[in-house]
Amino acid sequence: MHELDCTLPGDHEAKLLYLMDYPTARDKNLSIAWLQQRKFANDNKKKAYQQDLYKIVKAFVERLVARPEFPPDVVLVPPSGSRLFDPYLNKLREVSPDLVVVDGLFAKAEGYAAGVDGQKFDDVLAAITLTAELPQSVAGAGHVLILDDIYNTGNTAGAMITRVRPSMAAQPQVVVACVLSVPLEPKVDWEALMREMESAPDEGTEG
Repeated sequence: MHELDCTLPGDHEAKLLYLMDYPTARDKNLSIAWLQQRKFANDNKKKAYQQDLYKIVKAFVERLVARPEFPPDVVLVPPSGSRLFDPYLNKLREVSPDLVVVDGLFAKAEGYAAGVDGQKFDDVLAAITLTAELPQSVAGAGHVLILDDIYNTGNTAGAMITRVRPSMAAQPQVVVACVLSVPLEPKVDWEALMREMESAPDEGTEG
């Protein structure tokens, strides 16, 4: 698991934890590229995604729970239509049954999509709202973990903390845990990546 201190949009200090960054073809058995198959590939690739997903989930959760930042006071779940992070969230709940998870606290405007090139933080903040008053598990939390599948700009995480912070007792320690960190620039040529990956030999798992 890699870590990076960062400042989320909205001026929130945070630590980013991620399993892998820019996808490579070095490991066909555990490649973060499979995460993108539903969006960018054909039906055969989608099947491969499903077959290999459990390996990525296992690696991600094992590394996350071994971190000194774990367990947090509360896990916040971002608003999402695709909910590609659900396999990781479900596994996390399985291995840590006492974990406090707050799901459904945030809503997003219809048509909003995260990680869009040129998207401004103010637009994301306007699109993400609270669905209810903050539960005490969030209001009193000193250590918050935001779980997601992919980190691009940090706009979603920044908007979530911006929405909850005014009702929190103190400035929380914020950790964003995701499987894949891919900045919007440079752009990923997914088709070229798939061709490279298909021709690459199997190698050891990246940690």
